[in-house]
Amino acid sequence: MMLKVTNPYSLAPVGEIALRQWSFADQWLDAALRLHRDRENRPPAHRRIAILEKAASIMRERFDALAHGIADEGGKPLVDARVEVERAIDGVRLAASEVAALHGREIPMDLTAAGAGRLAFTMREP
Repeated sequence: MMLKVTNPYSLAPVGEIALRQWSFADQWLDAALRLHRDRENRPPAHRRIAILEKAASIMRERFDALAHGIADEGGKPLVDARVEVERAIDGVRLAASEVAALHGREIPMDLTAAGAGRLAFTMREP
């Protein structure tokens, strides 16, 4: 089954998108969770950063097409759609910089007698 997408302002057709059952969404979310938990095969930080930087670069190259797509689909002014694209590119770049900032902390555990001689390590995860 296909969903016809139209510009809400002009009612001009924009395109079509395939509809899926909720079970597909559940499968995709389960797969995403499995990939997130698979630390052994997770790409190293430099590779994840490179992927995000490449995504931002592609978005920048396709800036006008993305803005027009947003304007057509949402019926919003092109000037607002351009702001939305810029914000999306910034978001991807910020995500890349956050990968570099993912580090943990050392917490002294000898603050109590039970923790004497121990040190805890934390790692921040999204």
